Amino acid sequence: YPEKSVGKCQTSPTEDIQYFLFPFCVLNMGCLVYALYLSFITRNMVHGMHLSEGMWITASMTGIFQVLLLGIPILMIVSMDANAFYFVKVCLVFIVSMSMTSFIFLPKMYGLHFDIPQGRSTVGASSLTETGGRRSASGRRSSIDPSS
Repeated sequence: YPEKSVGKCQTSPTEDIQYFLFPFCVLNMGCLVYALYLSFITRNMVHGMHLSEGMWITASMTGIFQVLLLGIPILMIVSMDANAFYFVKVCLVFIVSMSMTSFIFLPKMYGLHFDIPQGRSTVGASSLTETGGRRSASGRRSSIDPSS
């Protein structure tokens, strides 16, 4: 039984990497552009919902698109230097991941801790009525039910 092995995935010397890289980049950019298009056409939907995320998803996808537009040419420029290539790839992954996470979760955390609307009851002080609507501890219907 072998105790050590080394594996490597690469194309054969007769094949060029562009045959694999080009369709991958086209598919990735196509999905991103389509997602941006969907965000654009849904931008005027009702934003009164408490957990409406359309604006933040659009901002994070726009950030990813900008990072890809700037990052891919920089990767091509530094492709001959292994240390610079690795550093740029790590920075691109970090920027994309942190921008997505920040745009999605920071507004929710801010709203949870600092932006409390007036007259909103806490979950523990409200109860469900027979019709399924919420009533606050004072007996008034909450803003969730438009029939109040």
